[in-house]
Amino acid sequence: MARPKLQVLVIPLLVALCSSTVVSAAPLSDTEIAAMLDAHNTVRRGVVRDEARRQELPADLGWGWLSETGGMVSIPDLTWDPAVAAIAQEYADYLITQNPPESHHCDHPDHYTKPAEIQHCKHIADLRLGENLSLEWSTGTPDQSSGRAVDRWESEKIDYNYKLNKCAEGKECGHYTQLVWSSTERLGCGRAVRTTNDGRTYVIWVCNYAPAGNIRGQRPYNVAGSPPPPDTGGQLGGHTTRHIIEVRFTKMRVHNCNEGGICDWRITCRLGNQPGTILLNNVEADDLDEPVIDKALTQEGSLPVTIECKAEEHDGGIDPGWEDLGTRSLTIQQAGENVIRIAHLDDDGDVDEGDVSIFFDVQTKLQIGMTGQPPTLALPTLPSDKLMAMRTIGIDFSVPEADLRQWLNNSEFTPYPALAEALLKLLEGKRLRQPVFIDVIRSKYEDVLGGPSPRSVVDVDFALLRAAILQAYNERYGEAVTDFERLVDIFIIADLPLSDGLSRNITVDLVGSRLSFITNQARIKGARYELNA
Repeated sequence: MARPKLQVLVIPLLVALCSSTVVSAAPLSDTEIAAMLDAHNTVRRGVVRDEARRQELPADLGWGWLSETGGMVSIPDLTWDPAVAAIAQEYADYLITQNPPESHHCDHPDHYTKPAEIQHCKHIADLRLGENLSLEWSTGTPDQSSGRAVDRWESEKIDYNYKLNKCAEGKECGHYTQLVWSSTERLGCGRAVRTTNDGRTYVIWVCNYAPAGNIRGQRPYNVAGSPPPPDTGGQLGGHTTRHIIEVRFTKMRVHNCNEGGICDWRITCRLGNQPGTILLNNVEADDLDEPVIDKALTQEGSLPVTIECKAEEHDGGIDPGWEDLGTRSLTIQQAGENVIRIAHLDDDGDVDEGDVSIFFDVQTKLQIGMTGQPPTLALPTLPSDKLMAMRTIGIDFSVPEADLRQWLNNSEFTPYPALAEALLKLLEGKRLRQPVFIDVIRSKYEDVLGGPSPRSVVDVDFALLRAAILQAYNERYGEAVTDFERLVDIFIIADLPLSDGLSRNITVDLVGSRLSFITNQARIKGARYELNA
C-alpha cells in the first residue's frame, strides 16, 4: 500500500501577546531528535525485556501493564519522520500561543472545537497519525528535555491493564499505550516554550506517530499465547475514537443516453465489502443532464478503499426491462473528489446503451466521543468525570491537572468539589461561550468577593458564584461583561429529527439566542435560531 503523502498543515494565527511574553519555537536539533528517539525506544525495548522475563517478576497487581504469561514480543524501534515532525511542531507552536497555553487532544470531544484544532485533528486523521501531548509550567527553570515528556507518558503504565486492555477507572493510559504500540513505525515531535507575564514558563511537547496506535479492539502489542483482548468499545481513558471513511455521492452526469432522448436510470454503489446501495432509482435523465444524488456511504477504517458502482438503464416505458451498462470499481488511495465512468459499448467500440459518470467525494474523519450516551452534566462523582463534565460546560483550569485532581477528590480540606458541583448545577443545560479557569473562579469567590470556603454545594452562594465567573472571564479575556447570561450558550439535549419542522417539535420562547442542539442524528453548535413556542 502506498504511504499517504504527508503535507504540512499551515494554520494561520492571529495572536495578541504582551510585549513581555517570550515565545521560543523552533525545529528540534539533531541532538534533540536523537534524544527523543532514544527515550521512546528505551521504553519500547524495556517492554520487550520485561515480557521476556515476566515469570521472574512478582505476580502481583503492580505488574498489570504486562501480560500474565510473558513471552516473546516484537516492538521495533521507531525512526524519525521529518514530515510528521513538521506537523507536530506546527501544532505545538499553535498551542503555546493560547492564553494560557493548552494541551488539547483530538480524542477529547470537548477540545475538538476551535477552528485550528479541528483542522489539525482532521489532518492527522487523514494521515492516520497518533498523538501524545505534554504540557508543564514552572516559575523557575522547567525541564525542557524529551526525557521528561516521555517519562510522564510512560508513568501511565501503572494505570493500564494488559489482560483487560483498558485503563484503571478514572485514569488515563492512552499516552503509554501509544508509546509502546508495536505497529507504529515512525515518530515526529515538536516543542514550544513560552514565558508569560506572570513569570510562568510553559513547555509543550507534541509527538505524532505513524501509523496511529490505540486502535479499538487491539492491544498495544501481542504476546504469544495471550488470549485476545476483550471488547472495550474502543475505550482508552474514557473516550472512543474511530477512523471513518465517508464517501458522498454528489451527482450523475449523462454523456450519452442513446435512446432517442428518453432514458431512466438506476445507479447502485457499494463501499468495500458492504452490500450495494441504490443511489438513484428510475430517475429520468437525458443527454447532458446531471441529476443530484447527495447520499453518503460510510465505513470504519482507513484508506485505501474500493468503491464499486453499477449503472442500469431502461427506455422510459418503451422497453420496461433494465439494461446493464456495466460495473466499474475504483481503489481510492487519498481523500478528495473522484469519478467513475460507466459506458456500454458494442462490438465496434461505440456506445449502444448509455454512457454516464458518477461523481463522489471521499473524506476521512476522526469520530470522537464518550462511550454510551452523550456526556451527562448531572454531578459525576469521580475526579476524571468531573473534569470531563466541567470541560463540557466550559470550565477549565490553569493549575497542573494532577493538583486539581487531588483537590477534586478532597472535599474535607478544599472547596473544589463543592464548587465543581455548584458550577455543574448553575450551568446545567448551558455552556460558557469561552472557557474560564475554575481555580481563578475559586480565587474570585473567596479572596475577592469574600465568600466563605464551601465544603458542600449547599454552602455555595450562587449569586457570588455568578459574580466570580464574570470577574474570572473578564480578567482572562480583557472584557467588561456585567451580564452573566451574555457568557453562556443554551445547551438543548433532545431526540429530534433535523428538519424544517424543528421549531414545532420543541417548546422554546427565545429570540436571537445562541443554541446548541444535540440530537440522535447530529450535533449543531453555535447556530442561531429564532424560535417561538
